Amino acid sequence: MKISCDIITDLLPLYYDDVCSENSRKCVEEHLTGCASCKSMLERIGNEEYDDLLINERKDVVIRHMRTVKRKTLVVGIGVASLLGIPVLITLIVNLVTGNALDWFFIVLTAIMMLASVTVVPLVLEKNRGVWAILCFTISLTLLLIACGIYIGGTWQNYGRTALIITTACMTLPWGLLLLIKYLNANALVRAGLCVIFGGVFFSMIENVIYWVVDGLFRIQLMSANLSVWNESTTDPNVYLLGFLAGCLAGGILVITGILKRNKKK
Repeated sequence: MKISCDIITDLLPLYYDDVCSENSRKCVEEHLTGCASCKSMLERIGNEEYDDLLINERKDVVIRHMRTVKRKTLVVGIGVASLLGIPVLITLIVNLVTGNALDWFFIVLTAIMMLASVTVVPLVLEKNRGVWAILCFTISLTLLLIACGIYIGGTWQNYGRTALIITTACMTLPWGLLLLIKYLNANALVRAGLCVIFGGVFFSMIENVIYWVVDGLFRIQLMSANLSVWNESTTDPNVYLLGFLAGCLAGGILVITGILKRNKKK
């Protein structure tokens, strides 16, 4: 049975790499004895220059695709930023027309900045997107707390310190997770376990820190927990204790599993 050159051409790379079946090999060899074109194609496949050409073409395709994706991503980012600018512009116009102060404008502006930090920033940047997104979110959250403090009758000096401390406390979670995931020299299970433990500790302690900053009173609510009693005074401490224990237990299991898996590979 005579086999067309198109079929042989498809089989030539497999024949060259010696991964085709025995029947396919025989068909290719029989065809090559009487077809100079396919024989020349086989020689080109074995030519290093031809391989380099294919590699370069593949790289060019990948680069063109990446450029296309970056360009589309940038367009989407600009579009999202434009949409987020609409409520800011509307608030500014309303404040100016009504003759009111720009308090609400700055509150809306900083709130939109928070949203943009986790939507627009990752779209328009190419490197270290997570770091820049968290950094922008931290700054915008601080500015939002300051704007809200000024709006209710305070001053920047009064609320700047409070806003900065609360923001810093709240942002220890994403910054801590980022450092553990990106820079910790451990396998994925160990990193995941430490992240879960860190999240459990953060969940059980963050409200205590906020109360300490706002009211000047620091107390660890976990100390008031009593899992056998659930009432108005023990519900929150019990919930925090359960979150803490769940995080430590689940995270500990992941860490131990990761360590055992690493030792097994060694």
